[in-house]
Amino acid sequence: MKVTELGVLEESYIEFLAPTKFAQQALLNSPQLGEFICNDQYIVQREGLDLFLLCYIQEGELAFTTEDLTIYAKKDTIVLLDCRKPHSYQCLGHAKFMWIHFKGNQCALSVDYIVKKHGGILFESENHIEIQEYFKKIFASAYQTVMNEHMISATLQLILASLADTKEALKITDDHPIMEAVRYIHDHFNEQINVQFLADLSHMSVFHFIRVFKQLTNCTPHEYLVSYRLRQAKRLLQTTVFTNDEIALQCGFNSASHFARAFRAAHDLSPQTFRKLTF
Repeated sequence: MKVTELGVLEESYIEFLAPTKFAQQALLNSPQLGEFICNDQYIVQREGLDLFLLCYIQEGELAFTTEDLTIYAKKDTIVLLDCRKPHSYQCLGHAKFMWIHFKGNQCALSVDYIVKKHGGILFESENHIEIQEYFKKIFASAYQTVMNEHMISATLQLILASLADTKEALKITDDHPIMEAVRYIHDHFNEQINVQFLADLSHMSVFHFIRVFKQLTNCTPHEYLVSYRLRQAKRLLQTTVFTNDEIALQCGFNSASHFARAFRAAHDLSPQTFRKLTF
């Protein structure tokens, strides 16, 4: 469909979609998407819209403002915007870009997590060619006589997953200082471990260590330790006849009751119930 908005040039197009009730309830879905070629008369200002926006800049530059922050998106960058908040964006000269409005189950949590982890709404990715292909795949699915809503949802998830992994500083490598602490947890999970010791291993202050560890693993050192202990406990529950007391001792928990509480909190079932499951 051709676009008649001010500043949007003739070659542009927009497609309005009608996600099914199932897609609205269970999937990521898009009510509209488009590819715009614009001049500097193109300006959008909104108090809020109950949607999220993905924008891939193909040519030129756009300025996006939200929460008193303005960013400038250039060629091969991606913007992930929470449109529920007051926002505006405008073309700075000539620009071409693909955009997708989307929403869906748990979408707000994912967007908020990715933006906070990245430290902003502007993404520069080594995988920008791959992300551009994801955009094109969604556009192709949208133009099918019968839309493949699962494909659209899955591809939106792939874009979000790619954006979650774009900040080089947040990628773990084997020689990262944090890895010394991670390896120690893996080798000594059944022992008492304090955060000061792990911070010393990583040559960081406790405050800095906890902050960096959470950025890299999405959990605190204590949460990571408990999670790793539970992984080992699940293996023992399925492969041995050890009692809860024995498993608690082998996995570093203070008691069988402590182990049971941690297990139920993480998995919403008791160790005994898990032991009876077949896989």
